[in-house]
Amino acid sequence: MDLGPWLGPLSYGLRTEAGSYFVKTTGFPNAAASLRQALTVHQAVKHPVNIPIAHSFTTGPGLAVVARP
Repeated sequence: MDLGPWLGPLSYGLRTEAGSYFVKTTGFPNAAASLRQALTVHQAVKHPVNIPIAHSFTTGPGLAVVARP
């Protein structure tokens, strides 16, 4: 099934013994490029309401961003 370039990120919460996390992932190159651009803006803009990014990494054709609320 070809879902085309408009399939966006999947977001979910994750709770571990170490704490709670917000994870946003993409599995398609077009969505990954958009998330990379948003990550770049997020890192450049310092504001009290921005959730700190704990880590980001590539996942095959996609990208995962992990935030710690």
